[in-house]
Amino acid sequence: MGEGSDDVSFHIVSRPSQFPTALHASSLGAAKSLDHSTPMQRLRHLFCTMGILSFFFGECGKQPTPQSPATTQTMPSGELSYSQLDITERFDDHLHLKPDDWIPTVPLNKSVPNGKDLPPVDASADEVYKAAERLSQLRESISIQSDGVYCLVCHVANTQLAKLRTPYPKCGRALLKFGWE
Repeated sequence: MGEGSDDVSFHIVSRPSQFPTALHASSLGAAKSLDHSTPMQRLRHLFCTMGILSFFFGECGKQPTPQSPATTQTMPSGELSYSQLDITERFDDHLHLKPDDWIPTVPLNKSVPNGKDLPPVDASADEVYKAAERLSQLRESISIQSDGVYCLVCHVANTQLAKLRTPYPKCGRALLKFGWE
């Protein structure tokens, strides 16, 4: 070092595994800078900054991975089991009904011919009622709070489960358990 020189040289002594090379102060910036951090602190800050930038901008050049479309598997209608023979036209039809209201139902066997547990479309009212009674007994063994009753001969349903097994006034047949959901 010459006289009047502002350049200061120094060596950092450390274990080789931590920081293997000696640093010259001029290579890290002016020796008289206002930054009083050590070269090791600067290196840590540099790596931290690089990590943060990599985190935020690392995905910019990548194309989004296309999601595979959900596969829908259908089951043949003959393999489905049913617990009643009629349905309503829309879900949640029962939510707007008053206790004495009756809503029309639609026979399942008209839209699902040859369905398991469904009588043929041309079955007599007695055959249909016998099949529905068997399914109702199965449904009655399960307590479902929202269930109601229906007459499958007259194709109407009501929300009041208390009417179960009472005769429907128009045809005299006992009302069977009906699931809304």
